[in-house]
Formats: sequence, structure tokens, C-alpha cells
Amino acid sequence: MNKSIPLWGLLCVPYMVFATGIVDDGKLNINFTNMYINNKFDTPVKNSATGKYSKRNEEWAQGYDFSYSSGFTPGLIGLGFNAGVNGGVKLSGNADHHTGGTMIPTEGQTGSGTRNWARAGAAIKVKISQTEIKYGNNLQFKLPVVISNNARVTPQYFQGLNITSKDIDHAVINAGYLTRVVGRWSTDRTGLAIAGGTKSSDGFYFSGLDYQLTPHISAQYYISQLQDYYIQNYVGAKWNIPLTSDSSFETEARYFNSRSSGRNGKNGYKASGYTKNNDGKIDNNTWSLTGTYMLGYQTFVGGYQSVSDGSLMPSLNQASLKGKEASGVNYYLFTDRMFYNFTRAGEKTTYGIYSFDLSGINMPGWVFKLAYFKGTNIKERGRASTKEFERDISLAYKFQTGILKGLGVEWRNGLSKTNNTYDNTSGNNRNWVILTYNMQF
Repeated sequence: MNKSIPLWGLLCVPYMVFATGIVDDGKLNINFTNMYINNKFDTPVKNSATGKYSKRNEEWAQGYDFSYSSGFTPGLIGLGFNAGVNGGVKLSGNADHHTGGTMIPTEGQTGSGTRNWARAGAAIKVKISQTEIKYGNNLQFKLPVVISNNARVTPQYFQGLNITSKDIDHAVINAGYLTRVVGRWSTDRTGLAIAGGTKSSDGFYFSGLDYQLTPHISAQYYISQLQDYYIQNYVGAKWNIPLTSDSSFETEARYFNSRSSGRNGKNGYKASGYTKNNDGKIDNNTWSLTGTYMLGYQTFVGGYQSVSDGSLMPSLNQASLKGKEASGVNYYLFTDRMFYNFTRAGEKTTYGIYSFDLSGINMPGWVFKLAYFKGTNIKERGRASTKEFERDISLAYKFQTGILKGLGVEWRNGLSKTNNTYDNTSGNNRNWVILTYNMQF
């Protein structure tokens, strides 16, 4: 005897298929970041909104970031999505001490930090074997040629296409095309540019390979192009040498070759700072060699970095696009710090970093870091070479147990000095206090 299937039973079939991958394998991540910044400038800095000068910047904000990453539908081709909402609330940041601020968006012509701001983003994704394709406006990266800046209470997001493949043993392939970006302290999506560029590029292409040659040796190659600005090749290698049961030595070399592309050098597509022919064209080689000695709970880092004198080393940086507050840039360099990145034309930098995990003295959860960087030989037209230095200290603690587990507290102090004319102040003394709390479901 034939029995008909109830309508509700038919409706359950696609739901069960959907839930099997999309929902069951989904992950919800919630981050809260509370950040207090206090900067004291050696020379006054101008508030671009009010025109007034101040020797102090003080901001305090509470940020939040809710992000959901779904699983994939079952089958040869899996479908899924990512979505997120993030923003911040101003706790302090009025016009008289918002000068030089880089965390809270500026409110109109008042010069004050806005009371609150929010952004939302999403991406669809497809998975075939071990290859994942994402398309959307909340993409984040940590690659040699593009890094999302997350140094404040809200993250930087890119818009475009990203492909990541792990189908080849011991290798990860990355490729993509980006068209827009929202800054770490902005709600506006802007085009892409470099420091000094006042016109947007039509897009940024990149592709590259991370390969594990042996258990202790890895290599990277990436190529990228920001249309009408630059083409960049990157090669890197890392070699880890185990010494004893609790010590090892690691050496790493990084090399960037960057050349002018398209309309670079023409009105609006120029790089900031010194260029060899004073035309704003990119012509740069940057290399660094770093050694890291790890002994028990301590890490000692020393290195040297050289930037050629044709131009600065370029990277995605939208700070010069008018009225968008899209500043915030990261470099795939050990010299990417609180104040400087030490990538100006001609700059030669020596650096040392020390870190100590205080678990070694029965203080689990505590980490201390000290870093020192000195850059010399900076090129400036009409002047002898100039210099800059930075010293950073941080002390961080993450609760290990109890109801506060997952809460992190960190204090950072940075001191900088320079005699070049590129910076808006000759020196800075900066204190940050950061509280972070993460929950995963």
C-alpha cells in the first residue's frame, strides 16, 4: 500500500541538509576591546577639523566585534557564509584632546570624537576539496603583501575576492583581488592607495605560495599589484634550528622588490616622502635579516633592515584619501611598531626585542616585552640624512581560570624621537591600556 509523504516531511529534508553543515559546524566569535590611549607630543599637532594645535591626544573607547562563520553544506561543492557586526562607543575624546586621534572617528567640524560608530559586513564562501573561495566586504588578511590592521578597537576590512588552497602537500596558496577597504576607525568604504596617494586605485591583485620545505625550513613567494601605483615581489625564508630540549635558534630573511606601475608619479598617484627624481614614483628594495634565540621562557631577537633610497617601501595605505579617516597600515616587517615602521627611503635600521613569559617564575599568564629600534640615513631632499628611534615596553596578563578566564589586560608604553620633517611631531610618549575579552561558541 502506498503512503504519501507529509508536506512537512518534505520541507524538513532541505533544512536537515542545510543544518548538517551550515549550522552544526558554524562558529560564533565575540570580542570586546576596551582601549585607552594617551599621547604626549614634543611639538604641537594640528586638529584638522578645528585648526587648533595641541600637545596631547587622549582617547578612550569600548569596541565590540560579533562575527559568525558558518560551516559548509555537504557534497562535492560546499556553500557557506561569514557575517559580522562591529563598532565602538566613545568613552572620552573631546575636541580639546582628540588631536591626532587614530581610534575614534571625528564628528563633522567639531573636532570631537563621534559618540558611537558601527559597521557590518558579510561574505559568501565556496569549498571544493581543500580550496576555499570567499567573496564579500569583511575579508581580513595576514599575508606578506596585505595585512589587516587591528591595532585599535575595531578591525580593518577589505572588499573583494580571496582564494586559499591547501590541496598541495606542505603548501598553502593564496590569491585575490581587492577593490575597497574600511579603515580601523571609520565607517566609510574607500578605494585603495598608498601613503601620499590622493586618488584611488582600480584594484589590488595578489597571489603567493607558503611552502614547508622540511620540518625546520619554510619559504614564501608573493607577487602583488596595486594598479596605477606599484608592482611588488616578495621572497622570504625561515630556518629553525633546535639546539637543546629547551632552546632553539631561528633565522629569517625577507626581501621586497617594489616598482612603479601605471599612472604612478602623475597627479594624485604619487608616493609621499623622498623619491629619487622628486616625481613620487615607487622604486624600492627592502630587505631584512633577523635572528631569534629562544631559551626556556625567554626570547631574544636581533636584526638589521635596509631600505633603498629610490623611494619609501609601499604598502596599502589610504591615509591620504581626503576626508575618509582611513589611516592604519601594517607591514610584514619586524620594524612595524607603535609609532614607526622604519620604511622611509634610504633608512637603515638595527633592532632588538626581548620577551619573557613569566610562567618561568611561577607567574602564569604574565608576559613582558621590551623592544628598541634605531633608523638612520633617512633621505630628505635638501637636507642631510635624518634619523628616528623608538623604544616600546609592554606588560600583559591573561586570566587563566575562574569567571574571568579569557579576559586580558595589557599596558604598553612607547617613546619615539625623530629629526625628520615627515612626521607631524618630533617625538611622542604614548601609553596604552587595553582590556580584551573573547568568547567562542
